[in-house]
Amino acid sequence: MSGRVRSKPDVLVIGTGPAGLAMACALLAQGISVRITEKRPGPLNTPRALLLWPRTFDVLAEFGVERRAFDPAIRIHRYRCYSDRTHLMCVEFPPELRHFPPVGPAGHRGYPYRHDHRR
Repeated sequence: MSGRVRSKPDVLVIGTGPAGLAMACALLAQGISVRITEKRPGPLNTPRALLLWPRTFDVLAEFGVERRAFDPAIRIHRYRCYSDRTHLMCVEFPPELRHFPPVGPAGHRGYPYRHDHRR
């Protein structure tokens, strides 16, 4: 499409969250016309995610925007669980998960996975 709006797009995407926008971008990259609808009148000024999983950064990297998600993020080096003020456990994240870009085994670009689900 050359900037004009088609009255009947090939795909209607509901919602402008990360999944909806990623889907719309992927479809447009394949030449598929898209219309996006959102119930809110404008963008939100606060984040909605508590954390981003490693695979999320892989998807963001495909669009070239992973740094925009990573740079403002709070780095977490350990995670502690409590129940009724009783300490249950502490998980320390290894150094290779603490920096950007993520470094994986054998030069793999991305966070290390126990099983690579993309193969």
